[in-house]
Amino acid sequence: MYWTEWGADKIQSANLDGSNVETFVEVIYPIGLALDVAGGKMYWIFLGHGIGTEAIGRANLNGSNRQIPVTRGLSIPWDITLDVSDGKMYWTDADTGKIQRANLDGFNSNIETLVSGLSAPKGIALDVSDGKMYWTDADTGKIQRSNLDGSNIEDLITGLQWPNDIALDVTGGKMYWTDADTGKIQRSNLDGSNIENLITGLQWPGGIALVVEPVAARVVEEPVEEDLYRPVNAIRVEAPGTMILGGVFYNAGCLGNLNFNGVDYTWHSTKWQRRETAESPWVDVPGTQRTNEMCGFHAKLPGEYRFVGEISINGVKGKRRSANTFTVAVAKDVNGDGEVNIQDLVLVASRFGETGENAADVNGDGEVNIQDLVLVAGAFGDAAAAPAAHNLSILTPEAVQAWLSEAEQREFTDAVSRRGIAVLEHLLVALIPKETALLANYPNPFNPETWIPYQLAKPADVTLTIYAANGQVVRTLALGHQPAGMYQSRNRAAYWDGRNAVGEPVASGLYFYTLTAGDYTATRKMLIRK
Repeated sequence: MYWTEWGADKIQSANLDGSNVETFVEVIYPIGLALDVAGGKMYWIFLGHGIGTEAIGRANLNGSNRQIPVTRGLSIPWDITLDVSDGKMYWTDADTGKIQRANLDGFNSNIETLVSGLSAPKGIALDVSDGKMYWTDADTGKIQRSNLDGSNIEDLITGLQWPNDIALDVTGGKMYWTDADTGKIQRSNLDGSNIENLITGLQWPGGIALVVEPVAARVVEEPVEEDLYRPVNAIRVEAPGTMILGGVFYNAGCLGNLNFNGVDYTWHSTKWQRRETAESPWVDVPGTQRTNEMCGFHAKLPGEYRFVGEISINGVKGKRRSANTFTVAVAKDVNGDGEVNIQDLVLVASRFGETGENAADVNGDGEVNIQDLVLVAGAFGDAAAAPAAHNLSILTPEAVQAWLSEAEQREFTDAVSRRGIAVLEHLLVALIPKETALLANYPNPFNPETWIPYQLAKPADVTLTIYAANGQVVRTLALGHQPAGMYQSRNRAAYWDGRNAVGEPVASGLYFYTLTAGDYTATRKMLIRK
């Protein structure tokens, strides 16, 4: 079993009978905790005391590769649990009395409220096979459960002091929980009978999670050179996917000399380092070097970061290096509508060459360019799925081909950019129709102007001829040589202003229009009504 200790800033582990207690990883103000053992991940709650905002954190089981998957809509989130088979995380919010969930595979992805109107829900656990969720209520001293949809609420245990978190061993028929006020870890049967004390004397025990089957020994990455102090691991969230990395004592600004609990801490030569991939060398981050202090900074480029420096503890100096790395995901929802899509691509492209503070400067390098665009495209998800067709009218194949040509010249090698290039390639295919067609004009009936959309499966010389009902030619629109693509939006479709070849408005009535594109010809009718 694994649990968090808020008062001691650490996540610990022990055998299920309470023996062999050890510190697993040290983190700042951890509350709830959940494990995806098969996926090699742990999830926990940042309550937000001194970190700057409430959030849900995620890391590998050894504490590396730290991320922030949820930052939105949280008030006082307390505990978290996972339904890995369904790709969901569930959590309680003690302040709003809600139980909520979101997708595991994204950042702020599909947040839903499942149950509301509770008193102060803290811990939560799922028995997916039985369709039940269990939670603790600290205010009422209860452990309760319901169906996964929130119906059929039952009181299982009452009279507890401050039940905090809960975990289930469904196979063994047991539930385990922490009691923060009494400093205990306890367990009972799933129906609340046969309560046992397992561990006592803890400092405000918070989250708890179980691994019923033994797991392989963990490998500690990036070990501290001389362990004078716990790993540097404070995280703050400024915007979705963008982290501000700060120092110990929950300080995202600068920190020099500090006396904490009677111990003198002094930072000396410090800096932050970054690497693009696990195979890349560590490189100093410009502007983060300090002589007698350590500082947080805005980390906008994707990659892993660590803190390197020296610290004196009560006059004894030693080197420090963070035992954890922080993976920084770049915010790619440029227009802030909650979704990364075609509109974000177009917005970035429309601002190419702009410098300074700019939402379209996705990677924060000071200029909007092709790298920002491929990062946005890489956030679309699976490159095998092209964007929805109804979103494509604002793009042209020529524009996408130009982006691809520039991207290939840059020779991007990181995974996100390569995925973005693959998405653009699929997008280019989606923008070229399989067959040439003449579409219905809009509006119809009209007065006095209308737009006539069409699509080309291959490049062609395009002409649109408008006839009166008696077959007389009213107007010929020579559209010239057009590349393959969709010509459906008002800025791309053929336009007729309702006038004849000499500029006179035509009379009301029925008219026909014929599209000629290479060896393709088609005719439709339209109506002017005045």
